Amino acid sequence: MPISFTIEPTAGLLRTVVTGRFGRDEMLAYANDLRTHPSLDRVERRLVDIRPSAVVSADELLDLLVLEHDVAGSTRRTDRRAILLNSDTGPALGRELVVADRRHSGIAISYRVFRSTAHAYRYLRVEPRLVSDRARAATRRATQDS
Repeated sequence: MPISFTIEPTAGLLRTVVTGRFGRDEMLAYANDLRTHPSLDRVERRLVDIRPSAVVSADELLDLLVLEHDVAGSTRRTDRRAILLNSDTGPALGRELVVADRRHSGIAISYRVFRSTAHAYRYLRVEPRLVSDRARAATRRATQDS
């Protein structure tokens, strides 16, 4: 699946990862999965992580952001939104991308654009999850067994 997501309820982070080319069907599957997620109401921060393998244009990314905001968005000014571009060959974006909110009379919603994982997570005020919890637990068990 070229679009996947996780929601970290304790941090309020919706992390969407784009790993490949996507079309309308993948966007609808993403929206349906997101809409039914039990922790959707806890989302306060959004990170859209565009991987180097994703061949995506700025227009396609904008369509994805509008769809995501229609499903999981809010007009709270305290919400933080970021786009992480992991490649120099990704879509040409400036430092900020603004999406019009169709549900709330066209209120502008802005996403900050980053090329550094550390900077994106710092802006979102969330600790980066570089190692999965399972890997951490396995490392702790191996250390304790020694």
